[in-house]
Amino acid sequence: MTAKKSSDRLLATIGCLVTTLGLLSPGAVVAHGGPDMSALPQGVVKASLTDPADIRGLHLTILDAPVPALLLRYEGSGTLHVPGSDGGPFLRFQRDRVEAHTDSPSWHAAATAAGKPTGTDRGHWQTVSGSGSFGWVDSRVAEAVRHAGADGKPVTWRIPVALENSSTASSLTGSVTWQPLPDPGGQ
Repeated sequence: MTAKKSSDRLLATIGCLVTTLGLLSPGAVVAHGGPDMSALPQGVVKASLTDPADIRGLHLTILDAPVPALLLRYEGSGTLHVPGSDGGPFLRFQRDRVEAHTDSPSWHAAATAAGKPTGTDRGHWQTVSGSGSFGWVDSRVAEAVRHAGADGKPVTWRIPVALENSSTASSLTGSVTWQPLPDPGGQ
């Protein structure tokens, strides 16, 4: 490489560094303005599981969102039933699949919340997952979110679950709490 090419390459590198540092300097950020903070929510809803169901192989994860969603995984034996908010058939879990009852109002609410069509074929079980896992926005959690107030007191939600051919019923119990966000203008 010639001295001229080396010199040109060095000048180009220095030019790039100066430009980059100029863009990263606080003055450049102030000159272009900060992000618009007016659209920030005043608080967030936090959901938690306070009492897991006592069923072997059942695992629940709460997915944070404006209305928290539930992700249930079942690795047990037999069939796990999750009745809808009306007490009727809603979801049934097995190790290798999850089915939703097409007449369930809870199924229609969950599918609508997810932006999925529910179809017109009614009155049967439809496979909605090819594994033992399924996630949905449950109307019982959504109702608790609607009642979560600025006072910060937890609002309880409860979703019954039962194993097929078992006389023992259990439930997933949790709570939602509204938590204010710090004032972005305050220090």
